[in-house]
Amino acid sequence: LDTEVIPSAGRVGLITIAAGNKTYAINMNQIRSDANLMNLFKTKMERYANRADRHLVFHNRKWDLDHLAKDAIRLFVTDSKGNVKIHDTMVVSRKMGEAGVKGEVGTSNALGEASLRQLGKVLMKGTSGKLYDYVEDVVKRHGMSTAFLRYGASDVAATLELFKKYYGNTNQPNLTHIEGLTPEQLKKV
Repeated sequence: LDTEVIPSAGRVGLITIAAGNKTYAINMNQIRSDANLMNLFKTKMERYANRADRHLVFHNRKWDLDHLAKDAIRLFVTDSKGNVKIHDTMVVSRKMGEAGVKGEVGTSNALGEASLRQLGKVLMKGTSGKLYDYVEDVVKRHGMSTAFLRYGASDVAATLELFKKYYGNTNQPNLTHIEGLTPEQLKKV
């Protein structure tokens, strides 16, 4: 699971979920605009994520969980027995001390640099300027272009690939089937 936060709003604009053989992108501004739909999404998300047999993978879970909490979406890091249910590839990267020597390429444990270092894959990342202007513009318009869907999906795919590299026990997400869930589709999930 990955979130994209809209800087000016400080809230999640896009949630990308790789589940089974599909990757879903959810425009949270569209969901948030209808209180009943937001309640439905929150209920389904929490029910899905907090099941005893469910494990989630994030890169920087604290960031994602803190921002999801702004919409009152509560996901539990451990189950009732204390077993970890929400894994964090950033934490593993830090524990491995793999960020390298200061000043070299790869001195961060951020997703883009960890992906480049561990997987040899370049992700479209940035913290300001044109990328975030683009993300914000797309979400404000309630539309999701193919490029925007792939942006979110590439992050969730890289996170799962890092998880597999670190833990060796997950399937790869299917990036050939990416879809934006409309409010009507969400009601049927």
